[in-house]
Amino acid sequence: MTFQIFLYQQKYFNQLCQVMDKGRMQELKNENLEAVFVSLRNAPYLDYFLSCRIYIAVERQKLVGFVGAKPHHLEFLYVDPDKQGQGIGTALMKRVLLDLNRPVQLDVFTHNLKA
Repeated sequence: MTFQIFLYQQKYFNQLCQVMDKGRMQELKNENLEAVFVSLRNAPYLDYFLSCRIYIAVERQKLVGFVGAKPHHLEFLYVDPDKQGQGIGTALMKRVLLDLNRPVQLDVFTHNLKA
């Protein structure tokens, strides 16, 4: 599989929403919290999310994952569930860690074993 990682561009917004929504539902199901799902488009944190430094992974013009970060904190890391286990998340983490100040914090759900 060949994918490229680069800074987020607005033209990928719809695809980014799709990947996040699929990934978010996956993690909420792991915690039995599906009832609290809110699409990224309607999320109260959308502006905060877009203020992050976001790198996207794109394969054949399709966004397959992304990571968003602030100076000391990994805020968002999602890979399309259909593409998980192929090194995309690892590559995104390696890329964003080049930009982050140390120490770095990452929070995950307790039962999110893939994270």
